Amino acid sequence: PLNTGVTGILPIANGGTGLLSTPTNGQIDIGNGTGFTRTTLSAGTGISITNGSGVITITSTAASDATTSTKGIIKLANDLAGTADLPVVNSVGGVLSSTITTVASSVNSATSSNIYNTIVKRDGSGNFAASTITAGTLSLTTALSVANGGTGATTVLPNYVFVGPASGSSAGAPSFRALTSSDMPTLSVSKTFGNYDNYSANILITDDIIIFTPYYSKNNNNNQLTLPSVSGNIGKTYYLKNFSIYNTFTLKGYSSETIDGSNTQSIEKKGVYGSTIAIYCTGTEWIVISGN
Repeated sequence: PLNTGVTGILPIANGGTGLLSTPTNGQIDIGNGTGFTRTTLSAGTGISITNGSGVITITSTAASDATTSTKGIIKLANDLAGTADLPVVNSVGGVLSSTITTVASSVNSATSSNIYNTIVKRDGSGNFAASTITAGTLSLTTALSVANGGTGATTVLPNYVFVGPASGSSAGAPSFRALTSSDMPTLSVSKTFGNYDNYSANILITDDIIIFTPYYSKNNNNNQLTLPSVSGNIGKTYYLKNFSIYNTFTLKGYSSETIDGSNTQSIEKKGVYGSTIAIYCTGTEWIVISGN
């Protein structure tokens, strides 16, 4: 053993380190290719090194799971996919990212114009264009105008009706007003006198009120009035009165046309005042609307 007569630094070739300094806490001799370097260890990522007297403590400092308040590790699963360098959002709250992209595109394409299959967006004035709007109770800030299918009125006087102009041939917007005599239709009264048995006649389209008054036979029921064709006469109404206290008379449809499903309708005799019937043309047949 070397215990006397030794001076200088013991070289590596003679089993030494070639180093003279006293190592500090945690320093170790590490070969450098030609000799030793006296240094401490360097901590890598996620590693912590604590140097002590005669001891080196190495611990891991790897990140823990992330929380809402602390950065950390997350698992690329469920709503997330991809890699740590390139994570991908698959869904948000269970809604696929592709669906979210489609919805976002639809929202960005919203317009106030009347374009089908687009989301409606009001313009700068709060308006939008549409063809047909189906709604329940419609609340308006102003009265709906006549041009838009309304009456344009918010209050109406008693006994006023919503009608067109009172006079003149020019068309005009309707309004609420009282009716005048010019609004009432003029009915044409045509008296049909059955002065003989087996009486028959055709009712004219210009007639409105038909009065049948046979004078003779008390037992002749072969009297007949024939209606005009229903074609082109939809809405036409006739009022017919049988003043006979003895005989009925027959009201017949044109050709094979019907009155309440039958080609003929009897207008019965009824005491001193006779009986009355009103018929209406639907465009396909005549129907009894009152009487008899």
